[in-house]
Amino acid sequence: MLRRFSVSFVGRIVAALLQVGVFALFARLLGVSGFGYFATVISVTLVAMSVLELGMGARVLRAGSDSTGRSSLTTFALVRAGLIIVLPFAALGYAQLLDIPTVLAVTAAVYAAGEATGDLAVGILQGERRSWAAMAVLVSRRAAALVPILIVSSEQGALVGALSAAAAGIVLFGSLVLHRLARPRSLVSLIRENLGVMFSGGAANTSQLDVAVVNGRLGSVDAGLFASATRLFNPISMLIATLLQVLIPELASAGSGARKMAVFRRARLLVYGFSVALIAASFVAPQIVVLLYGESFAGAAPVAVAVFVGAGLSAVSQIHLAWFYSERVPVIVPALMWVAVLGGLASIWTLSVAMGLVGAAVGLVAMQFLFAASIVGPWFVATAHLRRQSSN
Repeated sequence: MLRRFSVSFVGRIVAALLQVGVFALFARLLGVSGFGYFATVISVTLVAMSVLELGMGARVLRAGSDSTGRSSLTTFALVRAGLIIVLPFAALGYAQLLDIPTVLAVTAAVYAAGEATGDLAVGILQGERRSWAAMAVLVSRRAAALVPILIVSSEQGALVGALSAAAAGIVLFGSLVLHRLARPRSLVSLIRENLGVMFSGGAANTSQLDVAVVNGRLGSVDAGLFASATRLFNPISMLIATLLQVLIPELASAGSGARKMAVFRRARLLVYGFSVALIAASFVAPQIVVLLYGESFAGAAPVAVAVFVGAGLSAVSQIHLAWFYSERVPVIVPALMWVAVLGGLASIWTLSVAMGLVGAAVGLVAMQFLFAASIVGPWFVATAHLRRQSSN
């Protein structure tokens, strides 16, 4: 496990740096308002897609202990192919509804679909414990976005880069699925089996509507500032995602006894240290935003601080969620997660009315705190017996 984590960790750092560079160039080339529109469409698209994610993001990580994995993947791939075909047309309607530039809206929607699909390709390889291949897929997708922008440094270059990254994610996922095709499972059976993961994953993705909330409340300029800071959350969370993609297969194969708890505790200690470091580093977040995006994004400073604090809280919630994803997600977990996310979005909406962008930043931290509580609390209840056993 340590070797695979080391490979994945290095690969994720490279990918995270590339993604930071890509989003910094997106923001600079599209401008504050344009980037606000771009990020808003991405957030709405990811939430819409989460309904049809069917829990496969977590399921592919359990490939080694999943007897119906290939047939489930085939069913999901058929659903995802249909969604990718329909998505650009849905984006056209969304652009007309909110008066967003059409090309920008369609590109953002396709980019979001390609990123989500490419992440599943990485998950498939991690579930098969092929960390080198997984990181090659991840880094190549980031490079696919960056190269066109470096060649054509303009708004058009940014849009081509986004489409290139989307195409890379979709093609890589498709090539992996073709080598794993099996007789499709019943869609109803797959949904029923993955219901807990679907609802918990849906809640996590719905939290990305924070940009849309800010856009609706404060306008595209503040949404651009908010999005520029919150995009920093993605490369930070990638490091936690690395550990989880290595950890979930290990937990799934460790049974349900003291050995599983021992593996989990070692990983959790590492995550706690990372969480504390993130919160301590929040004081430099405003300088990072200006360095990456330029002085025109300096107004995002309070959101940048909130992102680092929120990322620290998110790390705590994600490590405990990995435990549930390795076996079964109790109904209470996604229920509480939905309460936390909806409460957090309501906080962002309400506080932004009273305090502007600072209020939105406070609401962002509140959402991550509620989110962590909704997962950690049920984990302590669910593992009470194992913890007593391991302490004896």
